[in-house]
Amino acid sequence: MENKSARVSAEIDATSSAKVQFNQYYFPGWGIKIDGRNTDFKYSDTESNGLPVFDIEKGNHKVLAEFKNTADRNLAEAISVISVIVWLILLCRLSILH
Repeated sequence: MENKSARVSAEIDATSSAKVQFNQYYFPGWGIKIDGRNTDFKYSDTESNGLPVFDIEKGNHKVLAEFKNTADRNLAEAISVISVIVWLILLCRLSILH
């Protein structure tokens, strides 16, 4: 089992079909794969309390949960970097003029 802040992997040997709860509050960007395939999960019903819950079939499975940036977050980071660059350019120009 590997447990890092943005990546959790585990092998599960299920003796029967089961529901598995991932003990990390859901935030946009989390995805879960079972045996390399994306899987749907629920996180907003009263049973899960904001924790992702997914079904797993009987057998041995590799589960990977990863947190990746969303398109919105990538855009926000790009805007922040561009803003800092523009401010630095403006400050340099103002200091040259004075």
